Amino acid sequence: MLGLHRDIPTGYLDGARGIAVLIVWLSHSSGRDQALAPWLSFHGIGHVGVMLFFVLSGYLLARPLARGGAFDYGPYLLRRFLRIAPLYWLVLVGVAVYQLTIGVSSTRYLFLSDGFRGLVEHLVFIKGDGVFWTIATEFVFYLILPPLALALVRYRSRGLWTLLAVSFLYGAYHMLVTVNRLELPALKLVDTRQHSQFLDVFAIGVACGFLSVDAAARRFYALHRKRLDALALAAFLTTLLCTCILVSKRFLWFEQPFYHFRYASFGYALVFGLTLLSAQLGNARLRSLLDWKPFRFCGVVGYSWYLLHLPVLAAVNQLALAPPMKFALSTAAVAVISCAGYLLIEEPFIRLGKRIAASPRAAEMPAASRSGA
Repeated sequence: MLGLHRDIPTGYLDGARGIAVLIVWLSHSSGRDQALAPWLSFHGIGHVGVMLFFVLSGYLLARPLARGGAFDYGPYLLRRFLRIAPLYWLVLVGVAVYQLTIGVSSTRYLFLSDGFRGLVEHLVFIKGDGVFWTIATEFVFYLILPPLALALVRYRSRGLWTLLAVSFLYGAYHMLVTVNRLELPALKLVDTRQHSQFLDVFAIGVACGFLSVDAAARRFYALHRKRLDALALAAFLTTLLCTCILVSKRFLWFEQPFYHFRYASFGYALVFGLTLLSAQLGNARLRSLLDWKPFRFCGVVGYSWYLLHLPVLAAVNQLALAPPMKFALSTAAVAVISCAGYLLIEEPFIRLGKRIAASPRAAEMPAASRSGA
């Protein structure tokens, strides 16, 4: 395993991130003429991978804060900035130079709208075109997490129940708006084309992160371990299978029989939150699944994979190959390029962030999870 993630005891959390990345990858490759087979096109399921990632992000970032103690907002925010900005900015500048040089852009791949103004808005995380929307949204989550976490530390069970209720209402509202049952504006955090930016999903991840360190919750889980372990594993696998059947453009003989299933963000978040919580509390079968090395690899290089996979798909689509061959070539290419992106850009800045967090000024600040949300 690469660099900072070698032999860590919570590698299964990297595996969960890897599954999220692969869901997005399967969706985007299928949607860009690289389906594995005519009867196996996963186009449409990408949002589910994003939801898993946001739950995981909230979960990992909330755990150290849930333990209490002093908190220094400055080092925390700088560390999160160093985690996502360097590679993100490099890709943004590359896309801007490409569009300026070639004079064309495609919404199927990486693109920036509104010229120089759009570039600046992306650089400061207030706009997100195409796949960039998740980066801008994630940075907003970084900003709101500390006050949310401090409120949960203070109010505990009342705060958790309130957070779950608000998350349900938010998710239900956006689902109704998205499927045109309500003609009301979407509640957006940043300027993107997405109706919902999954604040409810992130919040449920935060809530599950708190439960994972709560003594009462841990005792309850230990008391009912056998049933809860089985429930978590079954719910996770069933949810993924139902997503493939109901949402994919073509899965065996199914052709999106219930595409709107993917908008049930609150339900997805609960299942994914329970999955992470169960694995953290010792679910051996879930850990074994998530700890599979290919999943862990994809999770470690997942950020680079996410930001760099669309140019790879665009380049491979210039070749006169059958879709399955294109998919195989793209997968190999993006794996190699993602390794380079992680080792050359991501990891050095992650190490810099860790040094900042370990400095005397930040000594009392809870360290973020080793798995690096």
